[in-house]
Amino acid sequence: MNELSIARGKKPSLTPDPTKDELQKTRDELEQTRQQLRETEQRFFMAEENARIGVWDFDAITGHTYLSPGWGLMLGLTPAESPSEWSKWIKLIHPDDVERLEHAYQRCLRDPKAPYEQEFRMRHASGRYLWVLSRAKAICDSAGKVTRLVGVHIDVTALKEIHEQMRDREKSFEELSIVMPHMFGMADQSGRLLFVNRLWTEYSGMSLGETSVGESWLQVVHPADRIRCVETLKQCAEKGESIHLEARFQRHSDGLYRWHACQAFPMRRKDGLIERWYLSATDIHDYKRTHALLESSSRRFQTLFDSNVVGIVVCDRDVIREANNAFLKLVGYTREDLTAGKMRYRNMTPPEFLHLDILKSDAYKKNRVIPPFEKEYVRKDGTRVPVLVSCVVLEVDPYSVFGLVIDLTERKRAETELNSVAKQLRTSNEELEHFAYVATHDLTEPTKTLSLYIDLLTERHGVDLNDEAREMLDCASQACDRLSHQVEVLTEYTGANQASLKIAQIDADKLVRESLAHLEPEIQDHQAMIDLKALPKVWADGERFREVVQNILANSLKFHRPGIAPEITIRCSDSESFWIFSIQDNGTGISSDRLGTLFRLVDRVTAEKPEASCGIGLAICRKIIERHGGRVWAESELNKGTTVFFSIPKHPIQLSNDSQNNATVQPA
Repeated sequence: MNELSIARGKKPSLTPDPTKDELQKTRDELEQTRQQLRETEQRFFMAEENARIGVWDFDAITGHTYLSPGWGLMLGLTPAESPSEWSKWIKLIHPDDVERLEHAYQRCLRDPKAPYEQEFRMRHASGRYLWVLSRAKAICDSAGKVTRLVGVHIDVTALKEIHEQMRDREKSFEELSIVMPHMFGMADQSGRLLFVNRLWTEYSGMSLGETSVGESWLQVVHPADRIRCVETLKQCAEKGESIHLEARFQRHSDGLYRWHACQAFPMRRKDGLIERWYLSATDIHDYKRTHALLESSSRRFQTLFDSNVVGIVVCDRDVIREANNAFLKLVGYTREDLTAGKMRYRNMTPPEFLHLDILKSDAYKKNRVIPPFEKEYVRKDGTRVPVLVSCVVLEVDPYSVFGLVIDLTERKRAETELNSVAKQLRTSNEELEHFAYVATHDLTEPTKTLSLYIDLLTERHGVDLNDEAREMLDCASQACDRLSHQVEVLTEYTGANQASLKIAQIDADKLVRESLAHLEPEIQDHQAMIDLKALPKVWADGERFREVVQNILANSLKFHRPGIAPEITIRCSDSESFWIFSIQDNGTGISSDRLGTLFRLVDRVTAEKPEASCGIGLAICRKIIERHGGRVWAESELNKGTTVFFSIPKHPIQLSNDSQNNATVQPA
């Protein structure tokens, strides 16, 4: 019975009412539908929450916005806090993104077909900004006017951060590829290059679009290496294995081919398929050239080592680590002794030479090299052998050395024989010089007597002689005069060699000025110009030094060019152990073929030219300088002048004091 029937006072019908059953059924279906909607809504909200998605529905007519719970949850807002109006909703947008978002919204209202998809930042309840991806679709009325915008907001903050990290990594990768000293590239699974660094482009002269692992890139490969490169790359692609090869690439800047070490590494996916290739090429041209030089040097060293021309030894501190057969033979050890470590450098050195080794080691630590020096080795059988040793460093350790050893046995024997012969020669020379000295003095008196009697005979009996006799007498007189002159020359020369030297420290400048004063008449007569540089104090015999300078100056004044005033320069230079004096003139000069005999006595004594008498002076100069421990020489050019040089030792201990010199050193 329904309520309407009761209200009118009618008795309820006892027959079933079909309307009631239908209504109940409808109610049940409606409840079931509501339940399904609640479940669907619950699943939707859960999906929103899990996917961080929010749904929004904007009414373009009223300006009202529907925001799903997931939308507010994404921003940390309660349903009451979620804005329902555009003016409030827009305040959650980052200020830098508002203008762009409004522009996109207005464009969508004007053109419903225009896509609406924007990324922007929205403020979370905590105050930080989230990156949101918004996508929407426009709904129009029958007139085509947009009435609603329905869309979703997706939280893409995490994806954005990942994207930024990827961009940072790509940037770092690009920066690294720029600064790395290698040609670097990246290719896909087919070999098409996706990236090459700047060095790759600069070296090849090709841009990325022009560069590939095929024909175009092979243009920069040396023709002799192209087939090998292609075959290797094909094998690499087929097998999917990394490769290493060396090839010559042509440098774009100068067209030269240089060796490179090339590598290709495959990067695979989880399923094992190749996703991309990483390629690199490193310039090893200088390395290969250096390596070739080292190999060549090593072969030469090994040849020297095996040739046994000299003894070669490698020492690590006191232990001899390696030696060639020549060294082993020299010291009498076997290779088994060497291998067993029985060869000790100290045990092979006689006690009296240990101090020399220590002294050389100190110099070696500073210079990393020991110049050749002589010592002795004790052979295995106890005998000694004289050697010449030189060492250089091999490693950073200053005690690890490489030595060259030469056997001096034969040389020492030859030196002994030579010293014996030299001693005999010195003795013989001393006797000959003494004989010449005595002979010249003994010849002086007979020569004078002979000359006197020839003069008396001519004076007293010349008128009684016929013309032929007088002519013969004149010839005898001239011959006697020449003999007297030669005896005087020999007497002066031998006297210079026999006289004792008195070595003292003298003022060379003062003695040269005294010599110039002695030659003042000749200087004035020839209008000579003398340029005297500052001269040092030297160790020498003062009188003999003055004699040398005076003789050389006299020659420079005498042998001048006609019509040209003599110009003479006197100077002294400093060498390591000697003072080098020079006297330079602008005279007639001397031909090169006569320079070698300029200071010899025999050519001067036997010369027949009038000017030959000056030669004895230069010969005496040579003898005096040699007795001082120096030497004399000359440089000359015809019609341009002559420079005479002579050297004097800096220290008196360098002077020879043998019997022929009779030199004594006087206190300064």
